[in-house]
Amino acid sequence: MADGKTNKEIERKFLLKELPQNYDKFKKYNIEQTYINLNNPEHRIRKQDEIYYETFKGEGNISRTEEEHTIDEFKYNELLNKGISKTIYKTRYMIPINNNLIAELNIYEKDLKGLYLIEVEFDNIEDASTFIKPDWFGEDVTNNPKFKNQYLAMCKIEEIKDLIDNRS
Repeated sequence: MADGKTNKEIERKFLLKELPQNYDKFKKYNIEQTYINLNNPEHRIRKQDEIYYETFKGEGNISRTEEEHTIDEFKYNELLNKGISKTIYKTRYMIPINNNLIAELNIYEKDLKGLYLIEVEFDNIEDASTFIKPDWFGEDVTNNPKFKNQYLAMCKIEEIKDLIDNRS
C-alpha cells in the first residue's frame, strides 16, 4: 500500500488445518499490534520488525477501507501510551500460493499462543469469492467477529480458550 493512501482492503481469513511443509523457510515478520480506537474508523499501531505503522480501517468483513502510513519510533511510543488494548504479538510468514496470491500465516504468541490464522488479500471481490483454498487451510472465519484482531486484543484469555490451537 502506498504510504498514506486510502485503499480498499479485500481479505479473507481462515483457521489453520495443518502447518504447511517448510513454512519457516519463507519470509517472515515479527509483529506487535495495539489498538487506539475500536470504533469507525478502527485505529491501530503496528511495529513490524523495525518499521512502525499507523493504520485506520473502516467497517466491514471481506472488504473495507484502509489507510496506512509509516511513523517514527517516537510517535509509535507516544501512541502506544494511548492504547486501549493489550498488544498482540505474532509472527507472520508470507507463503506463496496459487494464482500469485500470498497466504499470510499468523502464529500468535504470548497471551494468544496456540492461535493460528491465515489471511489472504485479493485485488477484487470476484477473486475473493471464487478463491479455492489450499488443503492446509481450515474453516473460513472471515465473517466471525471473534477472529478479528481488535476482538483478540480486547478479550480476556478465558473468552478465547476455544480458539486456541484451533487446528482441526
